[in-house]
Amino acid sequence: MTEIDAVPSGSAHPFLSQPRFADMMQGVAELDLWINDLLQQGLAILPDQPPEYWEFISKKMVDLKLPGLGRRINRLHQLVADPGALSFSDILSELADIGLLIRSFGRIDQLPVPMQREILQQLGWNVKKDELEPIRPVHDHWLVMGVSEGEEDKLRLRKTWLWPYASSRPALLLEFAWGKQPFSPPLEVGRLVQADMTFYPGTFSFRVQAGEIQDSGLHAFKSEIGDNSIRTFLHRYGQVGARNPWIIDFPVVLNEVLPVYCKGNFVIVDRERNRVPLKISETQMWRLMLLSAGNPLSLFGEWDGEALAPISILGGQEVLPLELSCL
Repeated sequence: MTEIDAVPSGSAHPFLSQPRFADMMQGVAELDLWINDLLQQGLAILPDQPPEYWEFISKKMVDLKLPGLGRRINRLHQLVADPGALSFSDILSELADIGLLIRSFGRIDQLPVPMQREILQQLGWNVKKDELEPIRPVHDHWLVMGVSEGEEDKLRLRKTWLWPYASSRPALLLEFAWGKQPFSPPLEVGRLVQADMTFYPGTFSFRVQAGEIQDSGLHAFKSEIGDNSIRTFLHRYGQVGARNPWIIDFPVVLNEVLPVYCKGNFVIVDRERNRVPLKISETQMWRLMLLSAGNPLSLFGEWDGEALAPISILGGQEVLPLELSCL
């Protein structure tokens, strides 16, 4: 348990006395009213709304110091804007997550400090370096599982996932860059490194700040990592989700799973014949099936609560990225 996690329930985060807090309270109240109006009119109105409908409320959240809620509104817009994937159940699920965040923020001063910190980060509050200093870093050997790049809020984003050797929690390195500003050289997928990793405060966070990263003295990583059944994985995910219901990208290694094309959908199936859907392009899926050659494999990816987005394949001491350029 870290020093921050040891703070008793009901102790106030220093942020709650800052002027920004009043702006955020106003923004949360306005978004709550927006959602109530939407539900009264019905979700069927959403596909007919112009981009300005979404831009107005998203920008309002950013102006009122709630960029995290602004991003969630943009995600909601993306769900609605894709007619081929439009699902009102997905829209309701996203609205429920936003509603839970709104309600939690409304009583944030009554919650334990770790949950206060989690809520503030979900709303867009940036953790400062001095807030990480009291947290004891985790020293371990780490296996680089995947590196991906994307864009978020007009910033370029790079995600690097690392799997621990002796400790239990995977680590996520997030790097941001403006415009054409270059990233630092990436870590090579499959590389073994050693470093101190400081996990961000919250109820259950994977994001870390890394200390000096060096080559590991290990010649091989441990032979078995991850979950050997989908049932075991979903049980573990449920336990973590009970502590942090806003986790979006949950890292998982699933062993002995077979990629299958079933009734128009791509899924993986384990030895117990349980299955989960894959969030993957058709080209990537056929390549995955080619690498499988009809045999079970170990797959690393991100679970979003509905589907698994594969990132890499594990074989022996090898980690093979599932990017087309790497195959």
